[in-house]
Amino acid sequence: LKGLNPATAEKLGKSVESFERSFVVSDGHLFVLGTQSRSFDGRYWGELPANQVEGKAYAIW
Repeated sequence: LKGLNPATAEKLGKSVESFERSFVVSDGHLFVLGTQSRSFDGRYWGELPANQVEGKAYAIW
């Protein structure tokens, strides 16, 4: 994510909550989840404008 260091997320004063709901991701946005239920990912940040993401993500299994 351009200009944002995920390591500083806790300092923003927002906690990571359990995420159990559904919604539609807006056009031009991404919703990214990790495998840990309390990760600093889409559950914390919400939708990300696609133009703010650098690089590509690949599934690893």
